[in-house]
Amino acid sequence: MICFLRCAPVNADIRLKKYIQACQSRDINFFALTWDRLGEGTQEIYEIQWGRFAPYGQRWKNLINKILWQFFILKNLIKHKSEYKVIHATNLENILPALIMKLLLKKRVIYDIYDSSSSDFSKSLFTSWLRKLDIFCIKKSDLLILADKKRLKQINVDSSIYKSFMDIENVPNFSDYVVSKNTLDFRLIKLSYVGVFDPLRGLEELLNFVSKNEGFVLNIAGSGTLLEKVKEYSLNNSRITYHGTVKYEDGLDIMRGSDFIIGMYYKKASNHIYAAPNKFFEALYLAKPLITTNGTLVGDKVAKYMTGYALEEGESEISDFFEKCIRDKEIFISEYEIICKNAADLWNSSYSNYFENRLKNDYVNFIISLK
Repeated sequence: MICFLRCAPVNADIRLKKYIQACQSRDINFFALTWDRLGEGTQEIYEIQWGRFAPYGQRWKNLINKILWQFFILKNLIKHKSEYKVIHATNLENILPALIMKLLLKKRVIYDIYDSSSSDFSKSLFTSWLRKLDIFCIKKSDLLILADKKRLKQINVDSSIYKSFMDIENVPNFSDYVVSKNTLDFRLIKLSYVGVFDPLRGLEELLNFVSKNEGFVLNIAGSGTLLEKVKEYSLNNSRITYHGTVKYEDGLDIMRGSDFIIGMYYKKASNHIYAAPNKFFEALYLAKPLITTNGTLVGDKVAKYMTGYALEEGESEISDFFEKCIRDKEIFISEYEIICKNAADLWNSSYSNYFENRLKNDYVNFIISLK
């Protein structure tokens, strides 16, 4: 009944996994066209996978690969045309073949925008053209999905442009709930970062700060362009431990064992201003304070619900924050406990049943309604 299009394997995409789990829970037939860009060899039985090697972050070097990917999608959409009536396409690189199938065979199309650079689209002729293409795709799709309502402002879209809209936040689907013990020991403050090792995430500043301050340890896991730097710091400092690329459950355990979860999104990258990461919800689930960036969507949420700390960018800001914490220990411990409780309460009240209500019910019901 539904075909998912994604430039990554299902096992590498938590958001896509949740859509699939929702379909499975309601006995909706599905399959996925995916791209194993790193040659990892992970493939579910319902995946039709393209294996052409194309590392992330290569930008223009991957242009030919992305063009070929369009033909791979189109070929398989035509080949399996009798097996689906709805196409769920993620991001601009997957939507065009879906709309061709809508034009030719009247398939219905869901456009799920994970990330957008719409705020940059006026800076060049090419990006202006991409902006127009993106708006065209939104208009022609049957449903627009974003991870947060405020991202409508980011892409400068209102109800006159889309036919239907649904916000589906990046809330993990957890079947159990065990509140972490939160006892802060100022002799050794434990920090964790699990995610992408890219610039403009504050990682270089964080690594440098921990390496210079003996009262802190950092457990870090993931991969990305700063991988070698992370390994170098880990080798040269016993208080910085690199765990490699870990399974999702192991990443949660790393965060569960920390006092603070780090999730900075520097605003020089326009997408970071509207970042809607899993990490915000994982921190709620684990009842841990999230340290993030002031002036971003996630920073606004942290401040609104008092579930963490929104700091300015830079190593000096991290240093000043923890200096103040250590200087006013008694006040800070009381504040820390309140923040942990706020996180747990918000998870229980607003997100513990999110998968059941938003995906299993609202999302799947919309798919069923498409004729």
